[in-house]
Order: sequence, then structure tokens, then C-alpha cells
Amino acid sequence: TALGSVTAGSDGSWIFITPELADGPHSLSVNVTDAAGNSSGNTPAISFTVDTAAPEAATELALTNDLTGAAIQAGGLTNDNTPVLSGTATGGSIVTVLDGTAVLGSATVADDGSWSFTSPQLDDGPHSLSATVTDSVGNASAPTTPLNFTVDTLPPAAALGLTLVDDQSGATIPANGA
Repeated sequence: TALGSVTAGSDGSWIFITPELADGPHSLSVNVTDAAGNSSGNTPAISFTVDTAAPEAATELALTNDLTGAAIQAGGLTNDNTPVLSGTATGGSIVTVLDGTAVLGSATVADDGSWSFTSPQLDDGPHSLSATVTDSVGNASAPTTPLNFTVDTLPPAAALGLTLVDDQSGATIPANGA
């Protein structure tokens, strides 16, 4: 099927912009015709695939403590400021992990579809991790639903003003124990 034609310049150069091509395989060749109607015949075809479809979003997201492997529940609290986000996506694609709109980094998806990303050190406070998947030609998925959690690495304040009381008599016991 002819897609169109173009007239070569006086130096023999030409440029042809195809109409929009549908996703899928294509083969293009060129046939040169001179002013007298003589045709060169088709050139060898150049084959390629158009892919504009976004990949599926990452699935089976899990957030875990990088030291213990314990799950960090959505909406939960953790004292781990370098948690691991993992999940599944199409093998060979790239998963980009975000905290809100800030990119934390990326991971390559293994052939079996698994991926894992250990976050850089996060500040104490609320966080909202999500992921996008980018295929080999640069198409990106929609972001996953964010996993919200809070990092709290600060220990509680030490107890002060302790008073010892005798459980039999109710009398206060002095600090030196006498």
C-alpha cells in the first residue's frame, strides 16, 4: 500500500513523513520514478514495530522493613527509614519509585517479573510511595495507588521523676533505697 509520494530536490535528497501509523509491525520501502515514468523497483524493506501502548502498572506491591523483612502496613508506622518496596511488572521494564512526586530511584524488573527497591534514607514523617513502569521504548504506565506510611526513628523521651512505692504499706521509698 502506497503511503504517499515526495519530489526529490535538485540534489537528489528527499524527506517523507509518514501518516500516523497504527501500533504493530510495519515494513517500508521506496520506489523511485523519473519524469519519463521509469521505475527503479522497490528498495529492500526496512521493518520496524510501532509501540505507543503504555505497559501495565506494577502489581502486588509490598512494603517491608529492610532489616527484618516484616511487612509495613499501609497507613502504618515504622522505625525503618530505608524500607523496601517490591512488586511485579513486565520483565525487562524499569520501575521508577516515587515518594509523592519526588523520584527516589529505579529498579530493573527481572525476567520472572519481580522487582525490589530499597529506598534511600527517608526523613521522619509521612511518606507516600508509588511506582511507574517504563517499557523498553519509553512508554510509561500510570502510577500505582500510593502506599502511605510514617517513619518514626526517634526514641521516646526517658521517664523522669520516678517514685517507688511499697505495695504493702503505700509508703514512698526514698531513692537511695533506705
